[in-house]
Amino acid sequence: MKWDQQLFQLINETLHNSFAFTFFSAITNVADIAVFFLTVFFIYALISKTKAKTTKIIFNVLTPVFIVFVITVILKLIIQRPGPEAFVRPWPEFSPFPWHYAFPSGHTSRAFAFAAVLGQQLPMWRWPLLSAASLIGFSRIYIGAHFPADVIAGALLGVLVVFLFKKLHK
Repeated sequence: MKWDQQLFQLINETLHNSFAFTFFSAITNVADIAVFFLTVFFIYALISKTKAKTTKIIFNVLTPVFIVFVITVILKLIIQRPGPEAFVRPWPEFSPFPWHYAFPSGHTSRAFAFAAVLGQQLPMWRWPLLSAASLIGFSRIYIGAHFPADVIAGALLGVLVVFLFKKLHK
């Protein structure tokens, strides 16, 4: 995928500067702990009027995100595509797992799943949430953790699982 590597180099190398790297590292770190999405979710759940509604919201939000997480891990183990760090520079050990497969991007798949499912619950926040998820995906390329195809696949996976989950649980 020559386009993938060329686009990665454009974003990761050509557009690089210290301020942007610090900014996108912070975005990635927020995604690591999902503070933004979890905060929005829990505030929404807390202001729900009834316990039954809160339980339904929790099920409808957390289940598709968990499914996305599981599918992402399975795909990483099956596909075993190394990330850019395998080609560009050594990457420090930062994961509790012995592998660092990149396809699809887990940060991006979870961010888009959260954004899609919360966007269904809070339609007026749909585009800001999807924009935040896009920023997280871009940050993964910018800091050198993923190729663009990893991020695109993660975004599609997150949205697709939420769409299918909603169709199956009407």
